[in-house]
Amino acid sequence: MQVSLLQGGVSATIKDEFQRAVAYSYDNGLKARLETGHHEFGFAMETQVAKIKKSHKKAGEGTL
Repeated sequence: MQVSLLQGGVSATIKDEFQRAVAYSYDNGLKARLETGHHEFGFAMETQVAKIKKSHKKAGEGTL
């Protein structure tokens, strides 16, 4: 990989290498893992909100 700096930015060679690496990672299942992780995070957040609402209701403070 050629590393050179141009005025105002990084050479096209580095940019091309980065784009190839990103494309490779998506081709190798990174996208699916990210989507799964995002789904699991959303589910965890919904679960925590439900617990807080239940706790508030139980404490007589009403719902959020």
